[in-house]
Amino acid sequence: MAIVALALLCISAAHADSEDRIQPYSGNLFYWQYQGEPVLLLGGSFQDNLFNHPTGPPDLFPPDGTLESHLDLLVSVGGNYVRNTMSHRDQPDAPETWHRQPEGQNVYPFVRLEDGRFDLDQPNPEYWDRFENFLRMTRERDIIVQIEVWAFHDFFRDDWPEYNPWNPENNVNYTTENTMLLADYEGAREGPIMRDETKHDFFFSVPALNNDTVLLSYQQQFVDWILEYSLDHPHVLYCITNEIHHYFSREWGFYWEGYLREKAEEAGLDIEIAEMYMARHMIFSPEHTEPFTYLEASQNRGRWENLIEARAAYSNTPRPINNVKIRHGAGEGVEAFWRNLIAGCASMRFHRPVIIPPDEPGLGLNDIAQANIRSARMLTERINIFATEPRNDLLPDAGTEAYCAAEPGMQYALYVPNGGLVHLDMSGAEGEWTLTWLDISESEWSEEETVEGGDHIEITAPNGGQWAAAIVPAN
Repeated sequence: MAIVALALLCISAAHADSEDRIQPYSGNLFYWQYQGEPVLLLGGSFQDNLFNHPTGPPDLFPPDGTLESHLDLLVSVGGNYVRNTMSHRDQPDAPETWHRQPEGQNVYPFVRLEDGRFDLDQPNPEYWDRFENFLRMTRERDIIVQIEVWAFHDFFRDDWPEYNPWNPENNVNYTTENTMLLADYEGAREGPIMRDETKHDFFFSVPALNNDTVLLSYQQQFVDWILEYSLDHPHVLYCITNEIHHYFSREWGFYWEGYLREKAEEAGLDIEIAEMYMARHMIFSPEHTEPFTYLEASQNRGRWENLIEARAAYSNTPRPINNVKIRHGAGEGVEAFWRNLIAGCASMRFHRPVIIPPDEPGLGLNDIAQANIRSARMLTERINIFATEPRNDLLPDAGTEAYCAAEPGMQYALYVPNGGLVHLDMSGAEGEWTLTWLDISESEWSEEETVEGGDHIEITAPNGGQWAAAIVPAN
């Protein structure tokens, strides 16, 4: 499909029903609603730039290595949420570095000329066709897509000098003379970027910083292309950057928030926008987050205390708290997933699995991820999570051994990472209650038990594994 003029698409987009779009839930602004109904976002997937992977290795891209079947599998276990960076990593001729697979298959967003350089004025039809197909497939399945516009790490290590189309030496559109870009940022080529303070000029182009008008015009064009495909879709969230570091200016994200917002408003639409900061102190700081309509808390990594502080900090201006990538494996990763859920987060997604050691692994959509997504959906079908709040004050001696979400006197949900005894304060919740334990790893409910409310009660998990519990009034 050829890219159409943005103005024409805006006419079409204006007819979309705004009430059906993904947006904060009117009944509890810490959560999302979609198509007019509250929705909890749960996910896991093989890659972060899914649109650029029509196929993948079956062991990492279950069940059969196709994107369509991968999305179907996600839906089958109760998932409805994926991440999508607008990335062009994983090239067939690239080395096996931290984020690539051997024999990669990604394509670039721009046409590559015979001399090997790119023309940033010519969109690559294959790249944008993949993006369009991905948006269509996810919309058909009611899967919410969180787009990250700028893939921060694609501009560092060997990517920039050797592969990146935005490098002045790799395209025919500008040079190191008429932009502030360098051909090589050598300080950023060794090890993870967070170990040095190399300030890549690509992320300083905006008017409040370098005001690099030549580069900025091409960046705007790229964002316009994204919006030409995505803006008319009601199931899309926007995030500016993947892991922008603390020594980069917040003005970068502020500018692009305003740019995206303006384009959406021209189409008569409201869209939801966040920035993903690397530094945890920036994630929940109004100084850095106030322009944005939701918080992207992946770098918090499920830290309970921070989430509780964030909810308190935004109690007067609540907004959804998303976690588009949960790292680590069956231990720390699963615990972070459930802490986020009980703490009142709006989304949880398992990060991509390890590809090249010693990359930091996630669970992707493997069997463990599937079981946890399925179990989380089972719990929230029994508990109205949208009416609860994190209430560890009702667990007077739990410490980090148990977590509670509750609507006191109405319903209680527990997460117990390692089994054991839990004391729950049910003062004021008189009468009989039904307690049911959920075996998270097996996605199976236990036999119902009856407990008497009205005071502190003792309840014990069936064994030492990971358990959730639903406590609701007895019929």
